[in-house]
Amino acid sequence: MTGGHRSFRESTRFYDAMVGFNAFEHVRENFERLCFIHSLGFDSCADIACGTGLFVEYICSKAATVFGVDVSPEMLEAARARNAGNQAVFLQQDFTALELPEKVDLVSCNFDSLNYLLESDELQEALTRFARCLTQGGHAVFDMNTPWQLEELADPEPWVHEVPGGYSIWETLWDAEHKVQCLHMINLLEEQPGLYRKSEEHHRERGYSREAVESMLDTAGFSWWRVYDAAGLGFPGPQTRRLQFIAGV
Repeated sequence: MTGGHRSFRESTRFYDAMVGFNAFEHVRENFERLCFIHSLGFDSCADIACGTGLFVEYICSKAATVFGVDVSPEMLEAARARNAGNQAVFLQQDFTALELPEKVDLVSCNFDSLNYLLESDELQEALTRFARCLTQGGHAVFDMNTPWQLEELADPEPWVHEVPGGYSIWETLWDAEHKVQCLHMINLLEEQPGLYRKSEEHHRERGYSREAVESMLDTAGFSWWRVYDAAGLGFPGPQTRRLQFIAGV
């Protein structure tokens, strides 16, 4: 569950414990409800920005062919280790260079990974490639943080998170002009008792309006789509934090 650009390095070590496990449970619940609502059937799936492979592990019990795609070699290493006993195939690719060995019935992209695409043309290209990767009648399921969510969560005061093996210090700023949340992450991870190694990561997410994404889905070649509030799959409103999309070709 990571973005299209390489932001995740050291944080791979504690990603699941900090956000991955909780995020996956929400993703899984929404996905299963969407499968019921829209009668989704699939034999093959590609999970884009697959992160540590939690969703890949889950979907392998439901599909015969599964691809996990991520740009981060650290995340792919973790995903391969988690899925060593199943049939998943992993590919290192960026969103805008996505090209699968074969078309699939389902493309998934979970936990606001698409927000890491900071330019509209990048997001348009990613969604276009999603559509091209699908078999006729296939579906794309993805979610995105809203601009309201990203602005609301921005906090210039440092937050210190205790993580397995050390600490992660977060400082977030909101760029109102470009609708981009900037996260500066300082990681202090224990290498040996009492000795910590410092590393830094920069994460940036852009908020896109529902209308902008819907226009891109149309341009990308999807024939239909639905948009929900990811919290409960109700109708999205002005204070919706995350949008849940399903689109078909």
